[in-house]
Amino acid sequence: MARSPDRARKWRWSFSLLTLFLATGLLLAVISHVRTSLRLEDYRKKSDAIELQSPRRIHVRRMNQTNNLVWRWRVFLPEGYHFFLNVATKGISDDKLPEIDTRRMFDAHGEVIVDVFATDMINGGSPYDHHYVVTIMSYSSGGGSVTTTAARVDLAGSKYLLAYEETAINRTLSFAPDEPVILFRAKNPGPPQSPNDPSAEPGLLIWINQAEP
Repeated sequence: MARSPDRARKWRWSFSLLTLFLATGLLLAVISHVRTSLRLEDYRKKSDAIELQSPRRIHVRRMNQTNNLVWRWRVFLPEGYHFFLNVATKGISDDKLPEIDTRRMFDAHGEVIVDVFATDMINGGSPYDHHYVVTIMSYSSGGGSVTTTAARVDLAGSKYLLAYEETAINRTLSFAPDEPVILFRAKNPGPPQSPNDPSAEPGLLIWINQAEP
């Protein structure tokens, strides 16, 4: 039995309206998802962004990381100076800065990123091994980035878990160019191994200081 023209027209109109409702709902869901993703990405970027107070000062901010085996800082270095990234593995508990084991001069001014990797844990080793890699990453004029290994550290003889102290968590700190900036300190939280010689106490200290003119 053939449908009347009126019934066919009515059925097509009902089907089109339902399709429109479904398509509109799907489109709104996609727009909501994209908008939420963009907001989260924008929040993540802003939470890691340096709040620059003065281009003549050093600025430091600890970046948010999902990997607890990586410590990362965004660092702003003022133009017109040279700076060193220093690493020491003895005398970490002293109030004064210890003797330097190794150091690397920054090859750029402006924003750079400093990373500290606990390679022993990443490679499946023991948390008592204490192998670290310190890197500096700077952005080139061509839009890419250059990563330099600043130090490879092995805290031999350190048979204890370290307590980590970090700088500028969830905030931007600023320092004068001639002021030493400690980024990372890892030391024995228990009784010292060398109570009579604090300068021999093992650990890890990473800091920035201005090079001599």
